[in-house]
Amino acid sequence: MPLPRLRTAPIRRIHNYPSPRRRQFHTTPCLQDAARPSQDEIARARAYCANLVRTYDAPSHILQTFIPQSSRDAYLAIRAFNVDVARVADTTSTPTIGMMRMQFWRDTVTKALAGTPPKEPVAILLAQAAEDLHERSDGKARLSKNWFHRIINTREQYLGNPPYPTLTALESYAENTYSTMLYLTLSALPQASLTTDHIASHIGKAMGIAAVLRGIPLIAFPPQQPLGTSNSMTGQSGPTQGAVLLPLDVMAEANVREEDVFRQGASAPGLRDAIFTVATRANDHLITAREMLSKLRSEGTLGHDFEHQNEEDHQYSVQQMNTGQEAQLAEVEQAFGVFMPSIATQSWLDRLQGVDFDIFDASIWQRGQEQLTNRTIKGIDVHFLNPGLEFMLCSQQPDTSLTWAPSFKEDDSRVGFLDLPRELRDLVYEFAFRVPGAILVYSRDPFAVRPVARAMNIRHGGDGPIEPQPLSTGQIPVALWRTCRQLRAESSPVFYGMNVLSFWALGNINVGLANMCLVRHVVTEASPRGIFDKSLEHVSYCWKRRFWPEILRNGEAILEEFPNLETLTFSLKPPRGMTFKPAFFAVTNKTREQRVGLVATWMGQRSWWEDERMRQILHLEMVPSLGLSKDEYAGSRFVPEEDDVWDCTEFTDAFEQMKDSMQSDARVNASIG
Repeated sequence: MPLPRLRTAPIRRIHNYPSPRRRQFHTTPCLQDAARPSQDEIARARAYCANLVRTYDAPSHILQTFIPQSSRDAYLAIRAFNVDVARVADTTSTPTIGMMRMQFWRDTVTKALAGTPPKEPVAILLAQAAEDLHERSDGKARLSKNWFHRIINTREQYLGNPPYPTLTALESYAENTYSTMLYLTLSALPQASLTTDHIASHIGKAMGIAAVLRGIPLIAFPPQQPLGTSNSMTGQSGPTQGAVLLPLDVMAEANVREEDVFRQGASAPGLRDAIFTVATRANDHLITAREMLSKLRSEGTLGHDFEHQNEEDHQYSVQQMNTGQEAQLAEVEQAFGVFMPSIATQSWLDRLQGVDFDIFDASIWQRGQEQLTNRTIKGIDVHFLNPGLEFMLCSQQPDTSLTWAPSFKEDDSRVGFLDLPRELRDLVYEFAFRVPGAILVYSRDPFAVRPVARAMNIRHGGDGPIEPQPLSTGQIPVALWRTCRQLRAESSPVFYGMNVLSFWALGNINVGLANMCLVRHVVTEASPRGIFDKSLEHVSYCWKRRFWPEILRNGEAILEEFPNLETLTFSLKPPRGMTFKPAFFAVTNKTREQRVGLVATWMGQRSWWEDERMRQILHLEMVPSLGLSKDEYAGSRFVPEEDDVWDCTEFTDAFEQMKDSMQSDARVNASIG
């Protein structure tokens, strides 16, 4: 019997399995496309940067139109980058967090210029602009990473608001921030020119110095932070410590103490002198830039050497350093839009001078002024814009010698008027279609001749021409309304809404239903109805029974014609040969204030209001007739004493005081009821 044998499992065969490979991320074409920003992301980044610049840098937003369309993305990305970096000091609670934020921007710029931007709008648009510049220049031009880092490093150096030791140090700060920003914009055109870099250096220094001056009130008296907000390295809460960012050498020369500024503000001894010294340096740089352009046109040279030549990224070839006059002028023309912020800086410096260098004066901080004034529009060179704009600015007849280009779209350096931002077009409309005084609208046949074509510019409110001037002979460019429906539609609110319109007979004027809704200010004559009679009893009867009811009746009729009125003024003129001074003002031994108070009471007893809106918009004014001016009523019993001069403004003041008193009485009655 055979012995039992152990059952064994079959021998396992060893198969040649593939050896395990190291796990790796594979770069597939699909992933490559996903890593690149899509067109939707680029469009959203462009909109984000445009809104950021519009909010925090209004002049740059308005002036972007003068940058060629091909370089517009780079312009917006550079300006948005500057806004974000400049706001780091205001949006971080400690210097440590601020330095971390600056390092983030260094890394972001490096990645964006390398073509791998993070998911950040400014970085996405910057990467798109750098790639587009590389394609347009066939790889010959680039956005310098060193210049971006120079801006970041300089901003980081002044995160804690340290003082500038000297005025030269402040200039160096402006050179490393605002001038460098202009260098980046020039390189995005693309342009590498010794001439334009030199001019941009002076303009940027002026911009930077002016920016520091603008920030003095906010940094010296920062807003109170909410309770619990950390504002120091220790994380403690409390009032933010201010700083006066004026150069120390200038403060020492003007005997300005920081403590005096904190205590007295604008009244601090020597503060205005110090502001004047710093502002003068900014103005000197603008003057230098203008003189350089003037010498370039007349002599073919800038007049002095570029002090930053041969520095970082300011290396020029022999050909670039020896360009002729025509080539330099062509470079300046191409860079004209980059230089235009100098006009906004000059405008702000002029306003500062107008308030005697009181940096705390509220009038220099008006946003309308910050978005450029009419003088900015006048500073635009005619060769850069449509020649029709020059005609509109000069308010003259068109020059037939001007040659109109067939299409400004073919030339990227030229801009059509309707391609300008709406904010800029509105400034042009206000400059061109707003006139001093009032506009007298009349027409014998309103259906045959447009009322505007027969309108006259007359004197009103102490403003306007002494003699009436026809609008059609150069007061405003009426002919431009016939060039384009869009232009007429955009400018009509300025002409009808901002000007004061004067009518002789409202029933005979037809300015159109749409234009009637635009009218805001109307002046018309009122019949005296006996209120200039010598008898006070007769004047009282006429005021209560004839004059005042007619004023209310005509006012209601005018409101039906012009429903959006803000002011309605009835002008009273005494008939020729009658007394110039109304009888209710014929009181003796009274001062001006006493006379106005007595007449206001007299009017209030004989006037009433049926409509609250009428009370708000109605005004009465008195003007002397041509036959009874001040010089001609001498000798009458109403001649004023030497120390008691009466004029027509007392009538207006009394009427306004009467309205105010009746309004206060109505409020009292309403509260009692």
